[in-house]
Amino acid sequence: MKRIVALLVVVFSAQLLGQGDANEAATAKKLAAIRNQPLALEAFLREMPKGGDLHNHLSGAIYAESYLRWAVEDRLCVVVATFTIAAAPCDASMGRPAASAVVDDAALYNQTVDALSMRNWPTNLNGHDHFFQAFGRFGLVSASHGGDMVAEVSVLAAPSTSAISS
Repeated sequence: MKRIVALLVVVFSAQLLGQGDANEAATAKKLAAIRNQPLALEAFLREMPKGGDLHNHLSGAIYAESYLRWAVEDRLCVVVATFTIAAAPCDASMGRPAASAVVDDAALYNQTVDALSMRNWPTNLNGHDHFFQAFGRFGLVSASHGGDMVAEVSVLAAPSTSAISS
């Protein structure tokens, strides 16, 4: 995911500035040189428009595992053919097991997490397409868990207590 974000930053920054290939190449060279230097990389991204974060969708900032947990709580199903979280009725024999059954089946759970996230995306699909297809797969859950989503993102974004005390 970090590689995709970095690539998007390079491409969009050059396009936004309207200065084409020369700036894009220089930006890519700079990024490559600092890729493994967290402080330099953070400073580099902060100099970008909006700090390198062109935009953020709340639903895209939530872990797939959370969507599955909420699907279990809401007694929803997973359509195995597309790994989409769907409303009841669930029927495992028709390829729509309950989300709770998916969570209890390690192989199915892992396949579902992969489909709802950027983890292990299929080699026959580019990352961009896989990323945007995932939104439709968890849309039903995200529509009814706005407060939970804000809470999760807030906790993940908060500095750790050890960082605060030092």
